[in-house]
Amino acid sequence: MSEVIVSGGAGQIIRTVPELLPFARFNPDSDALQAFVANTGGGADLNFGDLTTVKTPSGGGLAWTIETPGRDAEASTSIEGILAFQARGGILWPSLVSGTGDKPVLVTRDMRIGKLQLPTTRDNQGKIVDIQGVSDQTMIQTLRDLELADHPGCFHWDSLPYSQFGSGRNGQGKFVKEGYTLVIQRKDGIMPLMIRTSASAIKPIRAFLLNLTVPYWRAVVKIGLKKETATAPDLSNPGKMVENPYSVPVLTLAGTISRDAGDIVFDTVKSNIESLWNSGSIDIAATE
Repeated sequence: MSEVIVSGGAGQIIRTVPELLPFARFNPDSDALQAFVANTGGGADLNFGDLTTVKTPSGGGLAWTIETPGRDAEASTSIEGILAFQARGGILWPSLVSGTGDKPVLVTRDMRIGKLQLPTTRDNQGKIVDIQGVSDQTMIQTLRDLELADHPGCFHWDSLPYSQFGSGRNGQGKFVKEGYTLVIQRKDGIMPLMIRTSASAIKPIRAFLLNLTVPYWRAVVKIGLKKETATAPDLSNPGKMVENPYSVPVLTLAGTISRDAGDIVFDTVKSNIESLWNSGSIDIAATE
């Protein structure tokens, strides 16, 4: 491995290879890395709250808005960098018209098992009788019936009626909210960006991942936006339909990095973010 190991100051060891030097995080001579080490007293582990979150714009917008603390807001038509982490998650809310005070009923971090998030009341056989914060008795009964007998509080996500197409508002989409979380290591700056997407991005992102010829953390991606529209009932004109514009992220492959470089990204960024994701430190925030 043509790896270079250098001191990053204050006892920090920076692993890098020449092809990663354009990325400030992996360049010991970059002002950004030197500032990060100095300003954190020698470096700091990644925490969810440290990540700048970027939401998919609403209304068919074609520019990302990146708001990093201490900097002016940045508007850009694309975001480019190493795809250091990606995961798909889902949420079941108490209703389709959830208020700001509502809490998720179920959350899945692997699209296989949904886990109960709210306190429950159970009968003497251990069956669910009531779920705090859920007023829909049909939902309570459904979850009572579908709960995995050998794993209380767990449900097969794909078996839920709420995760089926057609269960959403006006018979469209799904009742649950699903989407990808993408973490991008850009060239400038040390902290990666976390991009949140909606269900409309699932198909194109999945197709992109399926057609990659390298592990995703070795892919340098460019994420743009395209405008699409969906037909829905016009709430202000009963019986009429309206076209609602929305934005869909579009991923293209800008390049790849070597296995040596990928190993460094895996060890220093991907593994840390994955640990936060699996532990629940990163919340599930699938958008509309």
